[in-house]
Amino acid sequence: MLVALRLLVTIFIFGGSISLEHPKGNQEDTRQWCIWQSAFMRWLLLDAQIQTVTFLQGPLGQKFAKPTTMMVGRLASFAHRIFATYNKKWRATEVLGGKEGQTWKTAKGKIYPTNLSMVIAQSHLDHYVEAPVSGDEPLPEGLDSVLHKLAAPFDAYNGMEGQVQSDYHLRRG
Repeated sequence: MLVALRLLVTIFIFGGSISLEHPKGNQEDTRQWCIWQSAFMRWLLLDAQIQTVTFLQGPLGQKFAKPTTMMVGRLASFAHRIFATYNKKWRATEVLGGKEGQTWKTAKGKIYPTNLSMVIAQSHLDHYVEAPVSGDEPLPEGLDSVLHKLAAPFDAYNGMEGQVQSDYHLRRG
């Protein structure tokens, strides 16, 4: 998570747009550290160009509601696009919670519906097209390294042979 935040802050500092899903977590459990409750995240969210947007993934193409919060920066069209893309006639046909044998049913909710992916991509493209450009500036030192990391293919399920793994849940007791 800290590597992702470093990359996001670097992109944001240089004028880019950012987005990151806000995992709900258990904010009541003081035994687990939550990045979203950290002073750093609270400070970051004070910026007028960074906000959180909460929505349901269901009306965007999921069979279940799946409430989701995303932190977005410089994505002025994001919230409008999300709600404009909603299927107003959508109704849940599945419940996401609970266990199915040894697997958590929430594993199905890890993959974004196509409409959500398209809204994220289009919102970033909007920023790219509208971002002001003035003159030439020397590239900052170390930018090549950052761009190389960003350009590398990322597969969250690498090594899982197409299988989405269950969420990790801390055993209590």
